[in-house]
Amino acid sequence: MLLYFCEAAIFVNIMKHIFYYFIISICLVLTSCSESEQTNSKGADTSGAARNNDAESLILKQKALEKFDVLEQLFGNENYLVVSEKDTSFLYFTRLGKNDFFTHSYKIVKGDSTQLSIDTIQINNENQVQWNFKGKQLILQDCNDVKAQWQNKADANDKVDFLKINQQRVNLSMNGKNYLLSKTPTISLFLVRIKYDYQNHTHYAFDTTNFTKKH
Repeated sequence: MLLYFCEAAIFVNIMKHIFYYFIISICLVLTSCSESEQTNSKGADTSGAARNNDAESLILKQKALEKFDVLEQLFGNENYLVVSEKDTSFLYFTRLGKNDFFTHSYKIVKGDSTQLSIDTIQINNENQVQWNFKGKQLILQDCNDVKAQWQNKADANDKVDFLKINQQRVNLSMNGKNYLLSKTPTISLFLVRIKYDYQNHTHYAFDTTNFTKKH
């Protein structure tokens, strides 16, 4: 009889442990499921935020590319004579590809181009149109087919403005000074003529007469 009660007590004790283990296992499973749902929820939120950021970035980049098209209408792929008092230099704009604009600044010495510096207009990491111009990082603020307004990234008070006067001239305002940009013939023809002018004492380089135009 005593053996029977001992066996019964052992059985009850074992069942208690099994019951406790069962309860603990259920709690662990529920906790794990809850954490998994929270993780999945956070993952979904992060993924959704990333998609929104990507979509916004694409919109900003598209707007920046549209500004590139406007700048090309303003400047064209043209070579300009830049006159400031007695100083004369040249500025050549050329767009290569969808989002690369190059500006070549140079002077003419003895019929040849010299002191050449090449600057770029590109889209920066913030999807802004940025011009690395003469050592400055200029951010495009506003533009259309007759004007372009830039602001120095390092100095909000430092502004560079271009204003189209007519089909042949553009005014540049920079550092409190105004510079007149006058369009020359195509860059290849201009450089050939400037060399010829130097050797023969002629003045063909700046002749913008359109000989193909019907009168």
